[in-house]
Amino acid sequence: MKRKNRLTIGVLLLLLLTQGMPGCDKSVNRSDDTSASVYAPAASRDFGYVYQGQKLTHTFEIHNATDAPIPIGQIKSSCGCSSAVVSGNNMPARGVALVRTIVDTTGKGEHPFEVFVDIGVEHPIKVVRCSLRGNIVIPYPDRIEWGRLRIDETKRSEFYIKTLPDETLVISDCEYNDKRLDVTIASASIWRRRDVRKVSVQCLTNAFTGKFDETIVFKTNNPFRPTARVVVTGYVMGQIEMEPSAVSLGILKDHEQKQITIRVYSPYNTPFTIDEIRNPFPDNLTIGIVSNDEGTEWILTVVARGGFQKGKVTGELQMRTQSERGAADIRIGVFGIQR
Repeated sequence: MKRKNRLTIGVLLLLLLTQGMPGCDKSVNRSDDTSASVYAPAASRDFGYVYQGQKLTHTFEIHNATDAPIPIGQIKSSCGCSSAVVSGNNMPARGVALVRTIVDTTGKGEHPFEVFVDIGVEHPIKVVRCSLRGNIVIPYPDRIEWGRLRIDETKRSEFYIKTLPDETLVISDCEYNDKRLDVTIASASIWRRRDVRKVSVQCLTNAFTGKFDETIVFKTNNPFRPTARVVVTGYVMGQIEMEPSAVSLGILKDHEQKQITIRVYSPYNTPFTIDEIRNPFPDNLTIGIVSNDEGTEWILTVVARGGFQKGKVTGELQMRTQSERGAADIRIGVFGIQR
């Protein structure tokens, strides 16, 4: 029993001694602890709700409570979206160092964020931690990508235009040129919120094929982004499509040979035939053709041999196709450079 008591007393003495040892000091101080030799009296900054894309700035004060100047060491940030610059390399005795911080919210999503900035000081070695936080609001999406669409497909998307939660959003105008689009702005705010309006965009694809790219412009009372520009993109597939859409020869040397494979197919699984192919370079291009059993896909093998006229090579393969929907002419660009 006596041996056990002696062991307990020894452990307690060791703990008391190690608390005063320099090597047991914590590497990160409480930044707002004014009893510390180096501290930040206001170590956090809450920006509240901010717009995505804003650059937020704040200056922290780091106080030196000692009678000697203290060198400032390395400054680290927990996020690549932020930076910090200190006013000097040394804090004067009983003086203050200013640390100017910047947070770029461009790449941040719509959620709360917190960034830590650690300021290292020497003699004594300490780290003062400051924090910046806020809530991101994305005022509108930059793009709506519909991808590949079928003929006669009706495509519809909804998105939201927003302002900060304590403000009332007003959309005064909406402009776009493509009349195949139908844009509807909800007449009232949703969820009884004044800062959000829902927008619906619809497109009827029965009137065209190919790529479209339209910008819808909204005029709002948002002080940060008064003009909201939303780009709508897509591609309406025709009866017959090609991958790739052109024959790229690259740079050709004399007597060099290259092979390019082109897939010609019906995205609607409609059988078709290729009745004629017009070759713009019969002396330099050889074209092989084969179809699948259903006749819904054809593979063109284009073999190019060097020997074109020196300089840029430009031309066009022309194909006449036939299906139950009628005849269609397909054009495939050919381009390259002959050395």
